[in-house]
Amino acid sequence: MERAAYDNIRISQSNNFIIDEVSSLHPVNIAIIDTGMDDTHGRNSEFANINFFDLCTPEGQQGQTGTPVDLNEPPQTHAHGTKITGIVGGANNGEGNNGVVRGIAGSQFGVNVFRMNCDGHNDVFLIADALDLITSGTVGNIDVVNMSFGYFGNSSVGDIYAGYFDSISGREILWVAGSGNDDQEIGCNEFFPSGLACDLANVISVGAYNPDDLLRGRWLTSDGEQKGSNYGDGVTLSAPGTGVWTATNPNEYGGVSGTSASGPLVVGAAAVLQAVNPLTPATVKQLLIDTTQDVEAPELPEGGLDMLDLLLAGWSDNAVCPCYTRADLDAVEWDIWCSGTTLEYLLDNASSNDPGPLFGVNPQGAGSVCWVGGFYDAQELPITETQAKACIALIYSTSANQGTERACRID
Repeated sequence: MERAAYDNIRISQSNNFIIDEVSSLHPVNIAIIDTGMDDTHGRNSEFANINFFDLCTPEGQQGQTGTPVDLNEPPQTHAHGTKITGIVGGANNGEGNNGVVRGIAGSQFGVNVFRMNCDGHNDVFLIADALDLITSGTVGNIDVVNMSFGYFGNSSVGDIYAGYFDSISGREILWVAGSGNDDQEIGCNEFFPSGLACDLANVISVGAYNPDDLLRGRWLTSDGEQKGSNYGDGVTLSAPGTGVWTATNPNEYGGVSGTSASGPLVVGAAAVLQAVNPLTPATVKQLLIDTTQDVEAPELPEGGLDMLDLLLAGWSDNAVCPCYTRADLDAVEWDIWCSGTTLEYLLDNASSNDPGPLFGVNPQGAGSVCWVGGFYDAQELPITETQAKACIALIYSTSANQGTERACRID
């Protein structure tokens, strides 16, 4: 299914909610460090509004935009950067494929691609050039960076990346990296740059799963080689990473697999959240973590996945509805004033598999008071129907699907 990966993290529903309920969006700038970009791929000038910095040229290294180019001859990189750019910010212009950030009319997402591969091999010195340009502000203020590359290394390698990510300017940026495709368990600070996610609040390490069976992603390369997403403590969360639809050639589209493909979905999701509300990188990371969907998979060594859910993350933020655990709520009395429509949504979506009643409902006036777990006194709070819907949706998603007691409080 062409849009399976995008549909799985509920991009369309999130975008529709934003279009309906958010009056204005904040501009967000994204950087993609990769093999390059070929703007002839896709259809109808899909990559026309993307800035390209060719670090294989002196001009690009100085922060000047240049003519897009990507390596596309075997056994080199098969336009890797173009495919990744399409997942984040391709614009279908009536046909083709919309990237994550292109589904909201009137939004201001700046996408910038930095080429760091001149001869079929990722150049660590050009990666450093890209990091210099981004953290120095030479190419403007960058909010989110996609790094669909990585390798095993020692602490000295991590220290080099940490020097950028944890610098004064680097802390203002969310850095997202793939966790690797070695089909093995990884710990913290083993695979870089993603391994720094364990220690730095502004770094996310992304694993990959199959959106069709919700198991960790495994796939065959074009050469018939078995690959699979890395997993373990070195992975922050997972996103679809098999068959992610994107532009693969002029007038052609296809599925791309690997953590190279799952990372851009997280980058796009983070950018959407920041467009709704300019949160700090650490807050965006925690919001994405808190709203992942927990899927158990006892047949796999890691036992399950924490899956990205943009709708849940976007609704919780847009509704100004922070999430509280049972422990957080022990000291306060709270409740949510719901409309009849919200109550109907809640009852219709409650799971019959829940171990016990997660929701309590008391009629009051024209609406109803709803709460999780049946604790705390009811209070009428003057919130809109839209806010109530978002909060009830968040309560349902985190409680019924994860089996944990969570709630939203409107301040």
